[in-house]
Amino acid sequence: MRPMKELFKIFYGDWLDWFEIEKVDKKEVGKEKAIELIIHFKEKPEQAPRKNLVQKGFCNPLELIDHPVRGMFIYVKFYRRRWQDPKTGEEIRNNYDLRFPGTKLTKKFADFLKSEDPKQVHELLDGVPYLRDRIKKDLDVVQKSSLGI
Repeated sequence: MRPMKELFKIFYGDWLDWFEIEKVDKKEVGKEKAIELIIHFKEKPEQAPRKNLVQKGFCNPLELIDHPVRGMFIYVKFYRRRWQDPKTGEEIRNNYDLRFPGTKLTKKFADFLKSEDPKQVHELLDGVPYLRDRIKKDLDVVQKSSLGI
């Protein structure tokens, strides 16, 4: 296995069962020149929910925020395939448990934020205002869920 593929398998092993990495974009944003990586995951064609379905393109992508890595902000975009049953015309797609409910955060990132002391999370995010501003509402949802609110 190539080194990059091994690295992605460590970080995204469960997702790579269903999706393949199509591309990775890197860009600088904001006055702080923060670096964003956008990883595009395309659903594998063999993930068809049933046999004898016809591929009909892709759904709108689901864009989520994932753990920052080495000071870079990570966004993941999931492109799920659409299929059609040729006999009934029914449109079918897979649903994956990728997002923490009510947020734009991956489940794993939200679970990490939920497991930490809220005061420490806020102190940590104060050091990275770009990320703090992007996830402020989502962080409130995550922390309220950890309190059972």
